[in-house]
Amino acid sequence: MNRSTVAVLALIALLNISGVSAQNLDDLDGITLPPPASQSVTPDRINEGAQLLAAGKSVEAEELLRKAVVEPPETAEGWYNLGLALSFNGKHAEALEAQNKALALRADFPEARLAQGIAHLTLGNPEPALESFEIVIARTPDSPTGRAALFDKGAALGRLKRYAEAELALSEALAADPDDPAPAFQIGRLKMEQQKWKDALGWLETAADAYPLEANILSARAHLRLGNRADAGKALDIAAKSLDADGQDDATKAKLTAEIESLRREATASGTE
Repeated sequence: MNRSTVAVLALIALLNISGVSAQNLDDLDGITLPPPASQSVTPDRINEGAQLLAAGKSVEAEELLRKAVVEPPETAEGWYNLGLALSFNGKHAEALEAQNKALALRADFPEARLAQGIAHLTLGNPEPALESFEIVIARTPDSPTGRAALFDKGAALGRLKRYAEAELALSEALAADPDDPAPAFQIGRLKMEQQKWKDALGWLETAADAYPLEANILSARAHLRLGNRADAGKALDIAAKSLDADGQDDATKAKLTAEIESLRREATASGTE
């Protein structure tokens, strides 16, 4: 899943739009799962499952991997890949159990530890998620997995409302990969949660090119809180144009359209548009 899709769904959660479905992986602040494992020593069916996952065929991968993990030899890679498939298919409690089994077979498995943390966070358990992410960072800080865990650590700390620590972790993630706009966007969201409207605007502006829809909806809300009529209107206009071109599914588009119109009505009622 890409960062843009995740950002849209995270935005819906932040704006508290009614009718949002139960939390799934995509609601988690830009978090993405690590890649599937495929090794020459792994049984062919598990390698085939990894290939299905890489091709985006998570339902088929789950079906195959459920059979593969009960066949000898039992491997950490098999349980890890099954856990990924289960996560993509919205079965997060089972995914956590699968990653726990992968780690029981191979404790030093950073990708499985990262996926374990993501499953905890998806299930609303930020404290054990944070523990998992910190283990990954300590084990392999300079790898792609370690850098992903640093971003995810920021998300977990944000869920715990440990804002200063969350922003520090996200700033470190941004420093590790300056071309990734996701940390800046998430810091902007955290500033919004804290009602630090001016600070939020600064961070959202840096992420607006990557997230024109999401950043401008949030920016419009911040501008309204600050009484900036013209800037709020401009942000809503950009958000509306971006939504038309964004290719969202009908349900998501309807929710975001309703939010844009709600902000326009709020601006009108307050005399700031």
